[in-house]
Amino acid sequence: MAGDAGYPALIQSRVLGVLWRSAGAAPGAYRALLRFEVDEGGRIRRPRLLGSTGAARRDALLRAALDGAGLDRPPASMPQPVTLLILPGATEPPAAGCGGAATP
Repeated sequence: MAGDAGYPALIQSRVLGVLWRSAGAAPGAYRALLRFEVDEGGRIRRPRLLGSTGAARRDALLRAALDGAGLDRPPASMPQPVTLLILPGATEPPAAGCGGAATP
Protein backbone atom coordinates (compact mmCIF):
# COMPACT_ATOMS: atom_id res chain seq x y z
CA MET A 1 0.00 0.00 0.00
CA ALA A 2 1.23 3.49 -0.83
CA GLY A 3 1.83 5.80 2.11
CA ASP A 4 -0.61 8.63 2.70
CA ALA A 5 1.71 11.17 1.06
CA GLY A 6 2.40 8.94 -1.95
CA TYR A 7 -1.17 7.91 -2.64
CA PRO A 8 -2.03 10.81 -5.01
CA ALA A 9 0.96 9.92 -7.21
CA LEU A 10 -0.09 6.26 -7.17
CA ILE A 11 -3.60 7.25 -8.29
CA GLN A 12 -2.24 9.28 -11.19
CA SER A 13 0.17 6.57 -12.29
CA ARG A 14 -2.45 3.80 -12.13
CA VAL A 15 -5.15 5.84 -13.88
CA LEU A 16 -2.78 6.76 -16.70
CA GLY A 17 -1.72 3.12 -16.98
CA VAL A 18 -5.34 1.99 -17.26
CA LEU A 19 -6.04 4.58 -19.93
CA TRP A 20 -2.93 3.69 -21.95
CA ARG A 21 -4.11 0.06 -22.06
CA SER A 22 -7.59 1.04 -23.20
CA ALA A 23 -8.11 1.33 -26.96
CA GLY A 24 -9.49 4.77 -27.74
CA ALA A 25 -8.73 6.23 -24.30
CA ALA A 26 -4.93 6.54 -24.39
CA PRO A 27 -3.86 10.03 -23.29
CA GLY A 28 -2.20 12.38 -25.72
CA ALA A 29 -4.69 14.34 -27.78
CA TYR A 30 -7.29 15.32 -25.21
CA ARG A 31 -7.83 17.07 -21.90
CA ALA A 32 -10.00 15.40 -19.27
CA LEU A 33 -11.04 16.46 -15.81
CA LEU A 34 -12.07 13.31 -13.96
CA ARG A 35 -13.80 12.83 -10.67
CA PHE A 36 -14.22 9.47 -8.95
CA GLU A 37 -14.24 7.72 -5.62
CA VAL A 38 -11.95 4.97 -4.39
CA ASP A 39 -13.70 2.30 -2.34
CA GLU A 40 -12.28 0.54 0.72
CA GLY A 41 -10.88 -2.23 -1.46
CA GLY A 42 -9.01 0.24 -3.67
CA ARG A 43 -11.34 0.14 -6.70
CA ILE A 44 -12.38 3.21 -8.68
CA ARG A 45 -16.11 3.80 -8.38
CA ARG A 46 -18.46 6.25 -10.11
CA PRO A 47 -15.93 7.75 -12.54
CA ARG A 48 -17.28 10.80 -14.30
CA LEU A 49 -16.00 13.52 -16.56
CA LEU A 50 -16.40 17.14 -15.56
CA GLY A 51 -16.85 18.21 -19.17
CA SER A 52 -16.35 16.34 -22.42
CA THR A 53 -13.00 15.48 -23.99
CA GLY A 54 -14.55 16.58 -27.27
CA ALA A 55 -15.53 13.09 -28.40
CA ALA A 56 -18.56 11.29 -26.94
CA ARG A 57 -17.13 7.85 -27.77
CA ARG A 58 -13.86 8.62 -25.98
CA ASP A 59 -15.79 9.99 -23.00
CA ALA A 60 -17.65 6.68 -22.71
CA LEU A 61 -14.42 4.67 -23.13
CA LEU A 62 -12.73 6.66 -20.36
CA ARG A 63 -15.55 6.04 -17.92
CA ALA A 64 -15.77 2.34 -18.83
CA ALA A 65 -12.00 1.82 -18.54
CA LEU A 66 -11.85 3.41 -15.10
CA ASP A 67 -14.98 1.93 -13.52
CA GLY A 68 -13.73 -0.77 -11.16
CA ALA A 69 -10.04 -0.30 -12.01
CA GLY A 70 -7.79 -1.33 -9.15
CA LEU A 71 -5.59 0.87 -7.02
CA ASP A 72 -4.15 0.18 -3.60
CA ARG A 73 -6.43 0.61 -0.61
CA PRO A 74 -6.76 4.32 0.11
CA PRO A 75 -5.61 5.88 3.37
CA ALA A 76 -8.54 6.13 5.79
CA SER A 77 -8.04 9.89 6.01
CA MET A 78 -8.17 10.49 2.25
CA PRO A 79 -10.85 13.03 1.28
CA GLN A 80 -13.20 11.94 -1.47
CA PRO A 81 -14.08 12.27 -4.27
CA VAL A 82 -10.76 12.47 -6.08
CA THR A 83 -10.30 14.94 -8.95
CA LEU A 84 -7.63 14.25 -11.58
CA LEU A 85 -6.67 16.39 -14.58
CA ILE A 86 -5.24 14.73 -17.67
CA LEU A 87 -3.58 17.16 -20.05
CA PRO A 88 -2.88 16.76 -23.76
CA GLY A 89 0.64 16.00 -24.83
CA ALA A 90 1.35 12.67 -23.13
CA THR A 91 2.92 10.66 -25.94
CA GLU A 92 3.99 7.53 -24.11
CA PRO A 93 2.87 5.45 -21.14
CA PRO A 94 4.16 6.58 -17.74
CA ALA A 95 7.27 4.91 -16.38
CA ALA A 96 6.68 2.57 -13.47
CA GLY A 97 6.57 4.53 -10.25
CA CYS A 98 6.29 7.93 -11.91
CA GLY A 99 5.16 10.76 -9.71
CA GLY A 100 2.45 13.25 -10.31
CA ALA A 101 -0.48 14.82 -8.60
CA ALA A 102 -4.05 13.90 -7.99
CA THR A 103 -6.14 15.96 -5.66
CA PRO A 104 -8.10 13.93 -3.15
